[in-house]
Amino acid sequence: MYNISKYNSPFKTLSLLDELNNWDSLLGLSRNNLSRTPAIDVVEDEKGFSVKADIPDYEKEDINISLDDGELTISGQKNKEEKEDTKNYIRRERVFSSFQKVVRLNEDIDIDGIKASLKNGVLDLSLPKKMTKKVDRKKINVE
Repeated sequence: MYNISKYNSPFKTLSLLDELNNWDSLLGLSRNNLSRTPAIDVVEDEKGFSVKADIPDYEKEDINISLDDGELTISGQKNKEEKEDTKNYIRRERVFSSFQKVVRLNEDIDIDGIKASLKNGVLDLSLPKKMTKKVDRKKINVE
C-alpha cells in the first residue's frame, strides 16, 4: 500500500523584495550590524612581519591599530550619519559598518619601527622584530 502526501518543494517563488530580504542570510550578514572581517595576509621573515589587510571604503581616520602583549588588533568603524530627506529609501545598510581582526605574533616587536600605510583599500603594516645582540661564543672560567 502506498501513502500519498503533499510534496513541499524547497524552491518556492519569492517576490523581488523577498529575495532582497533573504540576501543577508545567504551572505551571513546581520541586519542590525554589518560586521565584516577583512581578509589579511601575514608574512614572517627574519626581520619582522608584513601584514596586508583588505579594507575597502575605509579612510585612515576610521582605522585603529594596536599592539598589546604580542596581539596585533586591527579594527575599523564607519559611522557616517547623512540626512537625505529627499530620497525614499526602501533599504539602507551602507551607513554603518565595523570590523575587528586580532593576530597573535609570537615575537617581540620593535614598537618604534612599526609603519602603516593605507592605499587603494589595502592596509600595509610593517612590524620589525626586536633585534637582540648576537653574542659570540665566550669561554667562562670557573673561579
